[in-house]
Amino acid sequence: MSDTIPDPQRLLGRFVVEYAGSRDTGLTADVIRDRLSDPEWGALGIYKIHRVDEEGRLELVGVEDEDFDDDGALFLTGQDVKGARAGYERLIGFARSAPPPCRIALNMARTGSGDTRRYVVALELPAICLDSAARWLDAASPEGLSRSGSGVEALATYQATQPDVIIRDTLQP
Repeated sequence: MSDTIPDPQRLLGRFVVEYAGSRDTGLTADVIRDRLSDPEWGALGIYKIHRVDEEGRLELVGVEDEDFDDDGALFLTGQDVKGARAGYERLIGFARSAPPPCRIALNMARTGSGDTRRYVVALELPAICLDSAARWLDAASPEGLSRSGSGVEALATYQATQPDVIIRDTLQP
């Protein structure tokens, strides 16, 4: 496999799909979601790439169709708008040189008011990708931001606060 894939580690957190006697490797969660919603693809065997060894061999973990239903998020908080913006820009720059494992809706928002005002950078993505996106985020290490939450419920809580989104972008794998 390493003969045909220049950087097999980039496959970590992506998916392998088996269908009608064929196999596709390295698909993103968004591609899987599209295939699941299209009846022409029929039954799919879906596996998450859990580990890749030095020789490019893949360790796969089976996942269910329903695992692609939910969105989740990773949250970072800045001390002030300047720190949050610098961290946000760092993530955009890092994504250009080291793309994330899945499509991420990135936004910077203001939440709360007065003494409770915070500046949050939210990374919204398919929940099944939270672990691989967290590793990507660790590698990005955006200065000026600290981790402040993650998960499906954390996204619902964040959305319920009706954040004032200041800027948004999409990071592509």
